[in-house]
Amino acid sequence: MFDKLFPFFLVAVLAVLALAPAGCAGNGGSGGDDDTADDDAAVDDDTVDDDADDDTTPGDFVATLVTNPICEISCVVSWTTDQPASSWVEFGVVGQGYSYQIGSDDLTTAHQVIVIGMHADQWYQLQAVSRTGKSAELRSQEMTFQAGSLPVEWLSTHVDVYNATKAQDGWTITNLNTGTMDGPLAAAIFDMNGEPVWYYIPSGETARVDMEVHLVENEKYVVIGPAVAKYKHPFKMDLQGNIVWEGPVQLGGGFSENGTMHHVFHELDNGDYVLTKIDQHGTTQGDWVQEIDPALNILWSWDTWQHLPAPGPVPAGDWTHVNTVFFDFDNGFAYINCWGISTFFKIAMDTGNVIWAFGDGGDFAPDPNAEYPWVGGGHGVDSLGNGNFLFYDNGGIMRGFSRAIIYHLNEDTMQSTIVWEYQGQDETDQWFNLSLGDADQLENGNILITAGNGVQQSPSRFIEVTPAGEKVWQCWLYTQPETAISSFQADRIPALATPL
Repeated sequence: MFDKLFPFFLVAVLAVLALAPAGCAGNGGSGGDDDTADDDAAVDDDTVDDDADDDTTPGDFVATLVTNPICEISCVVSWTTDQPASSWVEFGVVGQGYSYQIGSDDLTTAHQVIVIGMHADQWYQLQAVSRTGKSAELRSQEMTFQAGSLPVEWLSTHVDVYNATKAQDGWTITNLNTGTMDGPLAAAIFDMNGEPVWYYIPSGETARVDMEVHLVENEKYVVIGPAVAKYKHPFKMDLQGNIVWEGPVQLGGGFSENGTMHHVFHELDNGDYVLTKIDQHGTTQGDWVQEIDPALNILWSWDTWQHLPAPGPVPAGDWTHVNTVFFDFDNGFAYINCWGISTFFKIAMDTGNVIWAFGDGGDFAPDPNAEYPWVGGGHGVDSLGNGNFLFYDNGGIMRGFSRAIIYHLNEDTMQSTIVWEYQGQDETDQWFNLSLGDADQLENGNILITAGNGVQQSPSRFIEVTPAGEKVWQCWLYTQPETAISSFQADRIPALATPL
């Protein structure tokens, strides 16, 4: 009889044990009570986020997400924390995990991150992350965002050369112009694949092609100027379009009105600004160069009419046409390039006197080994140190091609020497533009060239070459004849969104 009932008895005992609290099994007594308390705490950790030992669990705080009002492929994520913490957003294409992060290590309780680095027409997943000073990590709920379509087709580019191991990684910021003197005010940032990751095209706002666009102050703000529309102001704004500063009023719309700011307007490392404006005498246009402080007070000025020999007859009245200004404040020098007379000047800031002039007919002897020893026009001059200067050389009608070129200017012997130049990989790769152009030395030593001027001479493109002359990146701007796009200058900046 017992043999027949034993299976049922065993099942009943096992059922009772399964229903008993875990602490009742095993040793029992006070030791069992301690185990029960520990396990209850463990259950609480799994069900309640106490921000003490489980801060990586999503949902520590709630973040809000809105589309960037000036750029529909970007969004703005906001949240608050009880304790000062950093502000980061991790994001990636839906279904592919979090691939990038963007934000700041600054500790604050009110957080806002402008998320750029996304591509048009893609769905993204995002999560806000904060870390306190004690390294506790807090995370928001998971969010999704659909990047909008590009507002204009001419934001599209085409990258046909990209050697990732040799190119300087980062993003490229530039102005964009539709080939007219009064096109839309447009700025954009492109990644290394030529995809726009940020843009600014305000409705109804126009600008000339000689527009500078620079990212400043730890990549927080964009300075746009000088070639805004008449009676508008150059300005500084954040990446969601909030204007935080305005420059002087623009007095002219073209290149023929006295007082018109043109070609040069950027923020200096000391927080001041430098600008160039037309100083017209009769029908001939010279230039004022001015350094101003943020309150628009003029701190230093230089007038071509006062310090350069008066010109003879000037075709179209455009005499000096200054397009580059930079300073050596430590030694008291200003460097000024004049496209109209193909001459680059070193100026004593205390007197305004010309120390030397470089160009055909200037103070330096030409390189005896050079077929084309002089710059014809010239834009975007940079000092590389040790007497080396990088030019974008437009060239002239007779020469028929443009180039990037580095000169060594020996001030002891007054001898100029060409130490590097690039005019294309071969004769089939040359370009030519009488106007516009830029050349910058990048952190890795490569040269980034802004070449072409849209509807005139050659189509516009960015070219990155190594010191050995190897092309490692090439990005063509929109080249349809009805809306061919030009760029005045471009900068390679660190990518604001970095890989995880």
